[in-house]
Amino acid sequence: MKKINLIILLISFGIIINSNAATNSKKGCYIPKGELTCVTDITTETGKKKLNEMKKQKSELFEKSQESLKNGRFGNKTVGFIDFPRGWKMFVDADSGKTTMQITRDGFDIYTLDIIYLNNKNNNLIDLVDEVAKNQYNGLLNAGHTRDNLEMRNIIINGYKGKQVKVKRISGKSWISNYIGYNGKIYLISVEGSPQNVNEMQKNVERSWNPLK
Repeated sequence: MKKINLIILLISFGIIINSNAATNSKKGCYIPKGELTCVTDITTETGKKKLNEMKKQKSELFEKSQESLKNGRFGNKTVGFIDFPRGWKMFVDADSGKTTMQITRDGFDIYTLDIIYLNNKNNNLIDLVDEVAKNQYNGLLNAGHTRDNLEMRNIIINGYKGKQVKVKRISGKSWISNYIGYNGKIYLISVEGSPQNVNEMQKNVERSWNPLK
């Protein structure tokens, strides 16, 4: 699961939350079993072109974050920061949004930092974070996951309160999405990869994530 693509309608709050992740038409993409969004087929010419365009965008984004990387921090002031694991490198997902930043150890274990913009910043962030997590959890149930393969809980990441959704097994991976509401935005910090590695990756997030530095 290399991306999280959320366009969530929150009628109860009278607003729409739009993630910055790119949307996809059905043409040239497919939905892997158990996932929520259409994934670009990068074996096609159209898919290859899209991936190359995204690589260019991400290279520019990473170039602007070089100072932080030199100081051992991955991210930027838009999506927040975590400690940069030694030996990791830039990862590019053809379907990621303009602000999405990702790194990988081996193409399988992946950290993702992103944000969800709010159309109305006057709403209660705690309630919105809860609603985002519940929508994702229910979407995963509808996609065929059993309740014993999913977890949703309250979390505190380095002092910041939020909500977490975890998929224990999906396409040979474990995957954790953390949602933190702060300063009018909902931050998305996700880890995915080998089940034996994901918990350690999550520990890095919990001890080091910061929205500002």
